Amino acid sequence: MVGNKIAIAVHGGAGIICREDVPTDLENEYRQELRDALIAGFNSLLAGDSCLEAAVQSTLLLENCPLFNAGKGSVMSCDGTFELDAGLMCGADGRAAGATNLKRIKNPIRLAEAILLKTNHCILGGQGAEQFALEAGLEFCEENYFYTERRSKGLNAFLKAGKSFRKSHSLQNDGNSCFYGSAGTVGAVTLDQMGHLASTSSTGGTTGKMPGRLSDTCVPGAGYFANKFLAVSGTGDGDFFLQRSICYDVAAVVEYAKMSLKEACEHAVFVKMADCHAGLIALDRNGNVACPFNTEGMFHAYLMPNEEIAVRIWKNDIVGRMAMQEEPMLGGVELLEEKELQGFLSQEEYTELLAAYISQNELQLALFLWRRIPSHLKKESSDLTAIWEVGKNLFRMEYSLALAALNRDWSDKMKPVVETIRTSINNYVFTAVEKAYSCISVKSLAALLGKLEDEVLQESLKRGWTADDDPSYLKPVQPVVIEDPNAEDDFVKTMIRQTKFFENTLTE
Repeated sequence: MVGNKIAIAVHGGAGIICREDVPTDLENEYRQELRDALIAGFNSLLAGDSCLEAAVQSTLLLENCPLFNAGKGSVMSCDGTFELDAGLMCGADGRAAGATNLKRIKNPIRLAEAILLKTNHCILGGQGAEQFALEAGLEFCEENYFYTERRSKGLNAFLKAGKSFRKSHSLQNDGNSCFYGSAGTVGAVTLDQMGHLASTSSTGGTTGKMPGRLSDTCVPGAGYFANKFLAVSGTGDGDFFLQRSICYDVAAVVEYAKMSLKEACEHAVFVKMADCHAGLIALDRNGNVACPFNTEGMFHAYLMPNEEIAVRIWKNDIVGRMAMQEEPMLGGVELLEEKELQGFLSQEEYTELLAAYISQNELQLALFLWRRIPSHLKKESSDLTAIWEVGKNLFRMEYSLALAALNRDWSDKMKPVVETIRTSINNYVFTAVEKAYSCISVKSLAALLGKLEDEVLQESLKRGWTADDDPSYLKPVQPVVIEDPNAEDDFVKTMIRQTKFFENTLTE
């Protein structure tokens, strides 16, 4: 089916982002702008545009928003001027292009696109780049177009603290958050209907940078990368991204070390970039997404067909879906597993780990975990026992009962987790039916999900199913299967991890 495998993720930067410094109304603005950029790119993909065109569309909206450090919202160099960078890459043919040190180009990503499409060069900068932009008919602006009071305050705070990017000066954080300072870059990764991938990146640089600085954002392999298997866009401390070729490193680890996309991205962020700020968004050709970051927050969002829009900023924004390899909840499943091996988890952590297993359909692991949880913790936590009730019903394939078990009063912290699990179960059932049935009655599907027939009918039609002449019967969309060359390796790695875990936790 056309559009069945399209996917998109966008980011608006990661850096010194302190939640207490971002008022609720401003946070809501961030989320809305991310959502708008995401939808613009997704609609482009739905219309049949290429992955590159869609990624550029999303990036344009982020450049035009003064909230983000790119285009209109760019930070200032130490002399109070603006120098913008951008880059993009097509995974299908490996072409890439970047533009750097731009002072009068309204949308730097458009210039990078023009360099890619109309020249044989990889990177153009400064006056030469702007002369080419003039010949290409791109939109120019006065330098004061980029000015915002917020970024001016950020530079003043930087200079007042006596900071500099010269070797003799310290760059330690003085507490100024992204509310006034830099929050990295913007970027997008896209998967189009042809199965091709693209990546973009755009930035105003870093607050107080020296004039003439070239960032990772315009260099393929550093701040962005795409090939036939995946697309990555990075944000954070750009000079480290540049020195360590972080985005290419993700692709190399996937190809040569046979890591999954999620594992490779987490290795880059939490191991290779452990000493600095970093975040990544990434997609592979199967539509899997990874969005790890080692800062307090990263502005990002992603969307796949038949899924809810996910807009995330903070580490405790719950993610995870049954049909996808996602980042697990708070701290990561493997970290919680390791912590359990070293002692025992708190009641809250047991609940998180159990919910993570259930949301990822790791029901065998959920069962063994439930048996290991101390009985007094089970008695003390209604959320813990209630979430296991959901798991029990899933284990028995009683999906309607599992969904019904979610209909109770949950603690405020568990409410977003429950909604994630609800969406996971619903998507899992629909996907299973798509794989197993060429035709199914509305009544049977409604019974399977424990929903009203009209509700199931409308949801099925939204997924692209058809009802033909007899509205009481539905024809599911047959899923597109893309061969994953690393699937066998991923399966073996998963079995090794689980076996190791069982060896250290099972008792007679």
